[in-house]
Amino acid sequence: MNRAEASRAALMSAFNELVVTERYTDFGVSEIVHKADVSRSTFYEHFKSKDDLLRQSLSRVIAPLAATCDAHYDSPLLLFMVEHLRENRTLALGLINGPSSKQVIALFASLIEERLAVRSGRRKQVPLFLAAAQIAESQVGLLRAWLSRGGIEPATQIATALAEGTQALINQLI
Repeated sequence: MNRAEASRAALMSAFNELVVTERYTDFGVSEIVHKADVSRSTFYEHFKSKDDLLRQSLSRVIAPLAATCDAHYDSPLLLFMVEHLRENRTLALGLINGPSSKQVIALFASLIEERLAVRSGRRKQVPLFLAAAQIAESQVGLLRAWLSRGGIEPATQIATALAEGTQALINQLI
């Protein structure tokens, strides 16, 4: 790993620790760079803002969940991510239950809204941002309940429920 990759990894690690233990609004770039032991300019070489860091740190994990809004989503990738969430249950629960959960769920809803906008040619029952919020909360609620019980049900069952539940909501909402 070269120096730039190491700095980026340190920033991501510091951010991930802070986002699970602190309210999102209670820490800033200063705390992130201090915890990562890098300079402020190094932070801005990799990220535009704290919000950009949030988006980049979570997008790999939540993008497959948001993709269930698409008619043809990648079901093996969705299953992989559901299994990943189970394997990292403590961190996942920290993100969706912890002090920064509001920002995490808002980011998730914004990714869903982007996908719903592609389908916006249909008659809208509710504004897209509200439909996206309902879908995000629905998926997070299912994951929260599953992970809180230890993730004992098969990941395939959860992935299917996420995808089918999302499609049912879309059919009702937009």
